[in-house]
Amino acid sequence: MNSFDAIYAHILRTNRNDERIPIAIVPNVAVTEKVVVGFPLEVIGIKLVAETQPDSSTGTYLLTVAAAGNNLLAVANFDLETLVADTPQTPALTATAADLILAADALVTFTLTSNNLDLTGAGLQIVLQYRAR
Repeated sequence: MNSFDAIYAHILRTNRNDERIPIAIVPNVAVTEKVVVGFPLEVIGIKLVAETQPDSSTGTYLLTVAAAGNNLLAVANFDLETLVADTPQTPALTATAADLILAADALVTFTLTSNNLDLTGAGLQIVLQYRAR
């Protein structure tokens, strides 16, 4: 069995998978990353981790996650400055279960917005966790 077979076997056994999205931390700009869903799925979690904690002494650094026009997070914006270096954090998902069910070819949009030039931080990754439907 090659490594691809082992990964596929793991996905079938657990019926879940993760999509890792590296994100550049850029001051005073909105950075948008998009993921196209290849098959019908249910979003079961979002994990965030940064090598260096994002910090802006006079501004904000916020995350929004949307699909099919719906916010996938329980809050409008997640404050990325609450992350602790090298410590995965899991923001709460929306309580509207139907919003977490995505059709094939749906687009998931991650928008990270900084409003100040003093933003620092490095090595941010978002992990979209899902299971096939």
